[in-house]
Amino acid sequence: MAVIVKVQAQWQGFQGAPGYTNWYGLSDGDAAAAANALGPRMRTFFDSIKTLLPTGSTVKVQRLYQVINSINGLITAEANLATDPTVAVGSGASGYSAPSGAVVNWETGLFNDKGHRVRGRSYLVPLSGIYDSEGSITSTALSTLQNAATAALGGTGSLGVFSKPTTKGGTDGVFRTASGAIVHKRACVLRSRRD
Repeated sequence: MAVIVKVQAQWQGFQGAPGYTNWYGLSDGDAAAAANALGPRMRTFFDSIKTLLPTGSTVKVQRLYQVINSINGLITAEANLATDPTVAVGSGASGYSAPSGAVVNWETGLFNDKGHRVRGRSYLVPLSGIYDSEGSITSTALSTLQNAATAALGGTGSLGVFSKPTTKGGTDGVFRTASGAIVHKRACVLRSRRD
């Protein structure tokens, strides 16, 4: 059984807010060390893309993190990061599309016990000033996002994908460390937010 940590960032300051991004990291037995490595890495990620976040928006990595049993998905503990991460403040164009942005695809190259590839996604919505004349993500924005995602990989508390148990109370959950990150040119739209 792997013990994993969950660190969450909260998005504010735009139509449809709040938004949330969850990252999971592998603990090698010291959950605090894993979380205290993953939290600042997440903050660095958002700081490196802040020119794509709409002006007036913020992304704040929450100080509280959770320790999770990867087999059954149950939270076993909660604690605080050693330091409170600073807020990433958006400095992108003021005009933006509230429900659209980009997706980071976290690839593991590994499978769960049902033979399904374990991979995850981080939706980055909203983003501003990222579209070209065809409605795709510009090469400049794509490069910024790809570089930030690639830099987030590896190290203590390695970022990965948590595949939750398929049923409530199930024991088939699994964590896989992300070995790659891919950001595609195609934009995404979130339809679950209420206006």
